[in-house]
Amino acid sequence: MIFVLAGRLFHFFLPGGILLLAGILFGHSPEFIHWRPVVAKVLLLVVPVAGFVVCWRFNKFKPVFIVLVLFLAEWLFGNFCRGVGIDLALAAIVRDTVAFLLPLNIAWLALGHEKGLVNIPVVAKLMLVAAQPLLVFSIYFYRPEILAYAGKNFLPWDFPVWITLGQPGIVAYLLAFAVLFGNFLRQRGVIDIGFIWALLASYFGVAVFTGLLSTSFLMLGGLILIVAVVEAAYVMAFRDDLTGLPARRALNELLLKLRGEYTIAMLDIDFFKKFNDSYGHDVGDQVLKMVASQIGRVSGGGCPFRYGGEEFTVVFPGKAVADVTEHLERVRRLVEEDGFALRKPDRPKSRSRGRKGRGANKQIGKKKVGVTISIGAASNGKRALRPEQVVKMADQALYKAKESGRNRVVF
Repeated sequence: MIFVLAGRLFHFFLPGGILLLAGILFGHSPEFIHWRPVVAKVLLLVVPVAGFVVCWRFNKFKPVFIVLVLFLAEWLFGNFCRGVGIDLALAAIVRDTVAFLLPLNIAWLALGHEKGLVNIPVVAKLMLVAAQPLLVFSIYFYRPEILAYAGKNFLPWDFPVWITLGQPGIVAYLLAFAVLFGNFLRQRGVIDIGFIWALLASYFGVAVFTGLLSTSFLMLGGLILIVAVVEAAYVMAFRDDLTGLPARRALNELLLKLRGEYTIAMLDIDFFKKFNDSYGHDVGDQVLKMVASQIGRVSGGGCPFRYGGEEFTVVFPGKAVADVTEHLERVRRLVEEDGFALRKPDRPKSRSRGRKGRGANKQIGKKKVGVTISIGAASNGKRALRPEQVVKMADQALYKAKESGRNRVVF
């Protein structure tokens, strides 16, 4: 459990958290003070263009919309809040208004499904974002007292002195963070993590740093999203979408790196075609996910993969057959003991209604079917065998396991 939690934290902080930490160290290091103009200008030029190109290439447009919002915030700061001879009253209003609207826009644009670039909801969102500066300036010229509320304190307690935003901005950032974190808990996507780190980077650009460092952190938020899109594309290419296990391409890359002795196991769900024919492909997919979750718990240093269809592969680098026997037997027992509970045909689609139904009728419609797997394993031993030859030997051992009655491990 500890290792699972550590792995999840690692994936949450990498790469967005690392990029943000690097930015904070850069902002607080006097040794890099001469690099600030260069970094700010490069990010300001590269991030919007790279964001559009990368997001367009991978058909992910929510991140690029947020990059544009960050760029708009930087443009407003650069034109109304920095330099000599600025209108201090207007600068304060712009800063407070951006601090309030920016996090809300980030959270709003991050929600929902990816719908491409040209469709009515997306165009409406972009038009509304573009209209916000015009609306703010109209209010400034006709009813400026309204905008003063963006910087006023209305809560009965004081925030720490190092939080330099007005209370409306603080509340907006807290609300946006709660929305994005809740969205991440539902979706568990790489880009959803990127939205959170981009929001935090924008906070440093609005509330902590000024001048060139403000520019750098706002654009750093965009850079985090670009990296998140690239990482999401990598995950799509190397991880199976249904089971969450590494896919065949990742297996092929590992096989090319194997050196010394190793063992490869091929695992197959018994009678899976009959299961699909009896209960349908949707239930079959649920069985695949259940089995994959147990195979993913393999111990002994095994690396699990989905090979294709109902077949899985586990690679044990540096291990002989004798070293992995108990670990493969454990996986086989876990699948057999777990079984699969069939859902009722009239099961509610809503999770909340489903929970209420389970609580009220725990024994109604409950049917559990047995699920087993057969496993064949082979090692290269001290022979100069290629990995594909060992895979073939493991496949032959799997065939013997099925011929011998299934639900067993054969070497």
